[in-house]
Amino acid sequence: MRMTNKTLSKYYLLIVLLTTVVTAGMDLYSYKEVDYGTLYIQRQFGNEIKFNMLFIVILLGTIFALCMKKRKKEKDIFKWLLLFCAASLLFQNGKDLHLAIIGIVSIIKYYLLYYSLLKIYDLDKLKKYLKKALIVILIIESIGGFLQTFLRITIPFLTSRNVKSYRGSMMRMTGTMNFSADFALVISFITIFFLCDYFIKKNKKSLIYILLCMFDLWFSGSRTMIIATYGIFIFHYMKKNKHKPINNVFIIAVISVFLVIFINSNKFIEYFVSDNILSMFSTRFVHWRMGFEMIFQHPLLGVGLNNSVLYANKNPDIVRNAYTFAVEPISFYFTNPIHNSIIIMFVELGIIGGALYLLLFIGPVFKCIKRNKVGEKFDVFFIISESAVLIIYALQGWGSLREHGMVLMVIFYTYFKLVQENYKNKASVREVYV
Repeated sequence: MRMTNKTLSKYYLLIVLLTTVVTAGMDLYSYKEVDYGTLYIQRQFGNEIKFNMLFIVILLGTIFALCMKKRKKEKDIFKWLLLFCAASLLFQNGKDLHLAIIGIVSIIKYYLLYYSLLKIYDLDKLKKYLKKALIVILIIESIGGFLQTFLRITIPFLTSRNVKSYRGSMMRMTGTMNFSADFALVISFITIFFLCDYFIKKNKKSLIYILLCMFDLWFSGSRTMIIATYGIFIFHYMKKNKHKPINNVFIIAVISVFLVIFINSNKFIEYFVSDNILSMFSTRFVHWRMGFEMIFQHPLLGVGLNNSVLYANKNPDIVRNAYTFAVEPISFYFTNPIHNSIIIMFVELGIIGGALYLLLFIGPVFKCIKRNKVGEKFDVFFIISESAVLIIYALQGWGSLREHGMVLMVIFYTYFKLVQENYKNKASVREVYV
C-alpha cells in the first residue's frame, strides 16, 4: 500500500494535467439544444456530460484517496460551493434542469479532484511533483505551439479541432489547446511558479523555463495575460532588488526605452491595437451590462447553474437593451456565455453562490494576510501572484469555468489549503512579504 501511495503521488498530478490538455471526450449525456437558427450555443460547463480521460483519472484518484488516512476537517469554501450548487437544483426558478445537472456534475468532478489532491499530497510533495508536472506540460505546449504556429504542423490526438486565430498577419500560438487564450492561461500559471522558484529559491535553472514561458506567452497574442504576467515579473524583480535601487532604476529605464520604441512601431499597432481591440472591449461591455441586469432580476438564487445563455434567449430584451455599443452581431450574445467568469457565477447562483466562487480566488490572499499564519516566502508569493493571474483571467473571459481553468484553480486552492495546514503557527505574511 505504501508503494502504491508513493507511485500515486508521483504521477497523479502529472496525469491530471496531461489529460486536461486532451480535449476529445466520449459523451455520456447530451442536451438537445433549442434551435436558434444554424448557430451553435456555447456554455461554460458545456452542453453535455463528458466522460473523458480526465474524468476517469479523477475517479481513480478519488477511489485511492478514499482508502487513505483521513485529514482533520476544516472550514472549506469549495465544499460550501458544491453544497450550494446542489441545493440550487431544488429551486426551479424557471431554469432548465438538464443544463443545471450538467453544471453540477462538472462542479462535483472538480471537487473530487480537489479532495483527491488534498488526500494524496502534503505540501512538500505537492511542490515537488507540481514542478515536475509543469516542466513536462511546458515542454509539450511549447513544442506543439511552435510546430503549429511556425511550421503549420498539428499534433494528432491532442486537439479535438484546429482553431486558427491571428493577430494581424501572424498566427497565434495555441499549443495543445483549442484557443490561444486558454493556452496563455496555462503558460501564465507555469510562469508564476518558476518566477517564484527563480527569484525566491534562487534556482537558476528556472530562468530557462521563464524565458520559454515568455516566448510562448508573447506568441499567444493574449494581450491581457501578457500584460498581467509581464507585470508580475517586473514586480518580482523589483521586490528582489528593493535594497538595490540602481538595479530598479536600470530595469525601469530599459523597459521605458523598449516601450517607447515598440509602441511607435507598426508591429505593435498590428499585433496589439488594430486587430479586433474595439471588438474585445465592446463584447465585454455588452456582456457585463447583460450580466448585471440578470443579477438585478434574480439576486438571491440566480437563473440556474449553466443557464445564463438560455436565460438570455428567453429574455431577449436583456440583450437588446445592452446592445448599444457593439461590434459583434447581436446573435453572438444569444449564443455565447458572458465574458466574465465571476459575473457568470453571480448570475447563475445569485449573491451567495457567486461570493463563494469569488472567495476561492481572493480568500487565500485575504486569509494569509489577515490571520498571519503563513510561513515560507515562496508560498506567499506563489499564492498572491497566482491569485492575481487567475482573477484577471476570470474577469475578462469565461474560460476560467472550462476544464483547464477549473483544474488550475483547483490546484491553486489545494496548494493554499496545504500551506494553511502546514504553516498555521508560522510567521505572518506581513513579516515575510514586506
